[in-house]
Amino acid sequence: MGQTAFQAAMLMTVVGSAILAAFLLLRAKSALGSQPLAAFLTHVGLWASGLLIPGDWGITMMTLEAVGAATFVHFAAQLSQRGTRFIPPAYAVGGAATAAAYIFGPGEFVRWPVTGMFFRHDGAGLVCAGLAMVLAAGGQMLLMAAWRDARGLRRRQLTIVIASSGLGLVSVTGLVLPVLNIEIYPWPLLLLPGYVALLTFGMLRYELMADLERLRADAERQRLAELGALAATIAHDLRNPLNIITMAVAGAEPDVRSEVRTQIKRMEALVRDLLDYAKPWRIDPVVMPLADAVAEAAGRLKVECDIADDLEIRADPLRLHQVLVNLFSNATASGGRIAVMADSIPDAVLVHVCDDGPGIPDAIRGTLFQPFISRGPGGTGLGLAIVAKVMAAHGGSVWLADRPGWSACFTLRFPA
Repeated sequence: MGQTAFQAAMLMTVVGSAILAAFLLLRAKSALGSQPLAAFLTHVGLWASGLLIPGDWGITMMTLEAVGAATFVHFAAQLSQRGTRFIPPAYAVGGAATAAAYIFGPGEFVRWPVTGMFFRHDGAGLVCAGLAMVLAAGGQMLLMAAWRDARGLRRRQLTIVIASSGLGLVSVTGLVLPVLNIEIYPWPLLLLPGYVALLTFGMLRYELMADLERLRADAERQRLAELGALAATIAHDLRNPLNIITMAVAGAEPDVRSEVRTQIKRMEALVRDLLDYAKPWRIDPVVMPLADAVAEAAGRLKVECDIADDLEIRADPLRLHQVLVNLFSNATASGGRIAVMADSIPDAVLVHVCDDGPGIPDAIRGTLFQPFISRGPGGTGLGLAIVAKVMAAHGGSVWLADRPGWSACFTLRFPA
């Protein structure tokens, strides 16, 4: 039973790897990292076939593990969009290790409990296997570095890929048993079919979800176009009645005139924000000093600024000004101190706008960036929705963060 399960797992790995590699090359070749992943899956399938066929063929296939690990580094570098400079050295190391193992011998097949014949690394094969593990760990580190900076769908994709890679590393530990003369069943290798399936799913799931996001974005653009047309009509139709109301109360008591002016300004602000949120617009990003942009947006407000003088950001000046003004306006309405901090990470600049007011009510935390969700009683409910729209146009994002000492903190992520 144990031998049958082992052979079935290796056969599933061979067949599954071939099918998934073909699918990636034929149907998903535009997906990020699809080609090196297809090559890696091919190597995994050939390697698994070596465990099925003891003898010269099996020994030859076992020499491929270092080259296979190099293709994983290639895949990880493309998927994470970082560390591409490591690809040539990875192939050089993997190729040299494979050549050495092939020339001097990677090891031999020995009799093993339950499974029958099983491969044991020896000599140059141990070095080859060790380098393969090092390369695989390097690819994993690239993925984890990208995961730390990713958000949303991208982060979920990397989470699945990293988890599957961890599963792969666990599965191949079954080959350590013969090296250590631990005569037990190599159960970790039974996880190998799940590894190749989960790895491919992790990569393709993001592409499928990205397609859904594009469909949602198209629907959102259509909705905003309709909303913009409606807002323009409302704005046009409101101007005359507002002027009539203003003239009608010209002879009223001062308190009445003041209240009417206040309410008219609120209506004008709502229409203005609605038009700005709904209309189509483009951004023209330039590189500019972040501290200067914050100082200009703050104006006469007392804003604590902890930003390096030489820190630059790539953004549209007008839209960045709008984002900061909206956040400052929200913070001012909440009362308390306001502060802006910034961090530079490898592929982005993070800007934190914080205040120590009453904080964000739990009831609106999940919908904070949707239109008409107001943090304060006098707001239009469009300020944060416009902030989210501006950040999306920059290819960045905004989220509500937790920072010690502050009750509310919004983090803006601008790609480098």
